[in-house]
Amino acid sequence: FMTDSALQQDLAEYRLENGYGVKVLEPLKRQHMTYSDETRQNSIDVQFEALAPPVMLGDGNHFEQAMHARGELVLRGKRHAVDSFHMRDRSWGKARPEANLPLPPFSWITAVFGADFSLVATVFDDPRENPEITGRFALPPEKLVTSAWVRREGRVQRIVAARKRVERDSVTLLANRVDAELTAENGERIRLTGTRFNSMPWRPWPNLQSL
Repeated sequence: FMTDSALQQDLAEYRLENGYGVKVLEPLKRQHMTYSDETRQNSIDVQFEALAPPVMLGDGNHFEQAMHARGELVLRGKRHAVDSFHMRDRSWGKARPEANLPLPPFSWITAVFGADFSLVATVFDDPRENPEITGRFALPPEKLVTSAWVRREGRVQRIVAARKRVERDSVTLLANRVDAELTAENGERIRLTGTRFNSMPWRPWPNLQSL
């Protein structure tokens, strides 16, 4: 329900009517994100600095980039220092269909452990680890990885195979624990274990429910 005034500078600098704004300080290297809600005493003032160049995913119109975030977050008047890592996600030109799309359970794993170690893995659940996945949802091992990479000490390797087991809550289907073994193209194996501390629903696509 906004005008297109936010597009005047081609999204290099914009502010939405809800108080959220972004300014590109240096393309593909530094960004400044701000937000202000004076009524609720909430605000954000965080700068993001790239730890490494972006890495394209397999489809050619989407990249991920390890970032270092520093700044301040204010929630209901209480100030919190921000100093953490995260993975930037950027895509363009993709159609967002609303038709039903039956897919096996799927994980989008992103991890940044510092400037020298980060990874992204988009991986379907493995029927070898979850016998409840049958029929058209049971993909062969060579099709479990859709796109994935690992960067270690400045070198990017594609992840070519994965084996993943997810323990989910029987009522909410939220993942309680994830165990994954990823194999890079140079033969390196990376073992990851994650447990859920909190969660929130997210709808990145109209026909997709993420948890």
